[in-house]
Amino acid sequence: MPGTQGRLSFLKRVRATMVPGTYRGLTMPVHMRTHVPYVHPLAKNDFIDLVRQEMTVTGEGKLELDYEGSTGWSFHPFNCAPGPMNGGFWITLTQLLAYDGRVNDGAYLGVKQYLPEGTIVNATYKGVATSLAWWTLIPIFANIWRLMGISWYARGFPEEIIMSTPTCMVGVAGFDQFGGPTGYQNFEMAGESFGARGVADGMDCGSPIWNSEGIQGDAETWEMVGPNVYLGRSFVPDHHGYGRFRGGAAWQSLWTVRGSELVNVTLSASGAMNGGVFHKGLFGGYPPAGWKCLWVADTNVKDLIAAGEKLPSSVDEAEEMLKDGRLTAREWYCGPLNQWSPNLSEGDLFGIIYYGGVGYGDPLARDTRAIEADLVKGLMTVDGAKAAYGYGGSAEATTASRDERRAARLAKSVTAGEWWESERERARTGDVSDLVAHMYARSAKLSDSIVNQYKAFWQIAEFPYADTGEPTFTAPAPTDFYFPNSSSRPKPTTS
Repeated sequence: MPGTQGRLSFLKRVRATMVPGTYRGLTMPVHMRTHVPYVHPLAKNDFIDLVRQEMTVTGEGKLELDYEGSTGWSFHPFNCAPGPMNGGFWITLTQLLAYDGRVNDGAYLGVKQYLPEGTIVNATYKGVATSLAWWTLIPIFANIWRLMGISWYARGFPEEIIMSTPTCMVGVAGFDQFGGPTGYQNFEMAGESFGARGVADGMDCGSPIWNSEGIQGDAETWEMVGPNVYLGRSFVPDHHGYGRFRGGAAWQSLWTVRGSELVNVTLSASGAMNGGVFHKGLFGGYPPAGWKCLWVADTNVKDLIAAGEKLPSSVDEAEEMLKDGRLTAREWYCGPLNQWSPNLSEGDLFGIIYYGGVGYGDPLARDTRAIEADLVKGLMTVDGAKAAYGYGGSAEATTASRDERRAARLAKSVTAGEWWESERERARTGDVSDLVAHMYARSAKLSDSIVNQYKAFWQIAEFPYADTGEPTFTAPAPTDFYFPNSSSRPKPTTS
């Protein structure tokens, strides 16, 4: 039977490449919407979601994912249901474990997800928005990939480790260059660079977490899709995640509106970004620098073209020209917050710096030749190489610089016990920002999982977080076919 063969093959691969045990992780997407002018009052808030992940590899070779302790659904379109969560898990399986051409339901019989009802991973309010569930799924499963990588490393298979890349989005709606209504997403985001592997740098310009075959596509094709013309598409130096093996290089695009007098642009990033760091590196590897987006309304671009003056060709250059007055606008934004632009028209600008891939391993262990290759390609600056990798211009100078940095690390470091003692009082009193305090309280509202771990780790009697910062809202959970019950997780054996 194909299903039986697929199940047995999957169990065999897990047993051969992974170490039985429990692996834990946290993902904390940051949501910022108080800066957006037109938002429903229930949604006009800033908060952090917490998604607790526990991956268990059983001795039999099964994989079980549990999200107990996650915060609840909320008033945004990033909520998930069992369908999207199963889809994200299936994509993970087909790219990392069951990719040998025998992908069928048999592999699915070897896995299990436990999705606590009422949480962001299983929103049970019938009116909840799930139209952009990927913005929660992507950071969740990016972390699951890390947990799998830790298990492969423990078993001696670093070549299996591959780090995912988040997704940034440019959506355009309004009227196109032919006068008709339009709405589209520029899918060049399918070429966002990948994270590092356990034995190699991440891929530049391709292979996003949700489709390993993704590429940017031709700029000329995207210009035919909608009323936008590229002013530039280029790599962004020093913007990848640093590590012994670096993440894929970040890149950017800048457009001007062409042939339309009414366009609205959505600029958004998976997990909501907004200053949060949840696409983490592994074993000392760094996350990349954050994304950046731009929109500029009512510009002098037409005048610059008529006068033969220079136009910006990158997001950073456009920001620089806006600040020094060469480029003028009625209003504009450039920064890391999710954006919904005002009405844009002919000559207005929008752009994005896509997220680079995460790094793997200590940056001070990076091969000098690899650093110099990136310098030649323009993926790094000399100053960036010095700051990130201790590059000194030659192998000998780099070795000396790194020895100094390692000595400085040791001088600055403290033992785990000393750190624990210094932070325990803050943990006992809940001395954190309001957003973090609300996050903990929202988790505690649905489960005692985080509460018990928190109290046990810090050896305190009371959990200090109670105020969720949310409006009081209750609704009966639906029970029909589209909202299946999700059982609580029995503790599996790891022997």
